[in-house]
Amino acid sequence: MRILKYLALVLWLTAGAPEAPGYEPAGIGVVLGVEGQNIVIKSILPDSPAAAQKDIHVGDKILAVAQDKEPPVQVQGGKLAQTVRLLRGPMGTTVRLTIVSAGEDDSRARVGTFVRGEVKALAGW
Repeated sequence: MRILKYLALVLWLTAGAPEAPGYEPAGIGVVLGVEGQNIVIKSILPDSPAAAQKDIHVGDKILAVAQDKEPPVQVQGGKLAQTVRLLRGPMGTTVRLTIVSAGEDDSRARVGTFVRGEVKALAGW
């Protein structure tokens, strides 16, 4: 049943709302889930910006997401749909994640910067 939940999320990520002509939606290649009030990384897709950078790991908790030079948006409280929207964007743009490793206290948060790119695992969709 959990697999169907994640598959639905991946499909939702790829379907999205209609975009303007010439817009290439891109992401960083993570599958998200909710644990309690936290957004966590459930999987990192191969051949994705997240996999290439190696600064994010399965089980990491996402506290905030910032796009380019915008201020970070707090995503705690199980705001999965909001977090997904923030991670997607134009190809080549930057997204910064405030993340905490699994089992660590929020005071140990770090910021990882990713450049949105094509997620090859979803290209066939």
